Amino acid sequence: MRLEINDIVLNNTTRCRKKFACLSGSGQCLCKLTFCFHGKSYFIKPEADLLCNYKVSFAGSVMCSCPTRKEIYNQYRI
Repeated sequence: MRLEINDIVLNNTTRCRKKFACLSGSGQCLCKLTFCFHGKSYFIKPEADLLCNYKVSFAGSVMCSCPTRKEIYNQYRI
């Protein structure tokens, strides 16, 4: 199942290294979301070897700042 995301969100995701592989629906390239705080802060458990321009270290945790990843969670709860 291919995931459908709004073009505006996709256009705001300008630093994707994986050419939106996350939209394939296979779960590849999706870091596990561990906690979402009020739809603004998305904490993840990233893959150790995954290079991503949207990973942000924060107080011993890792946050995701990827507009597309956030929207995948908001729409599909994945």
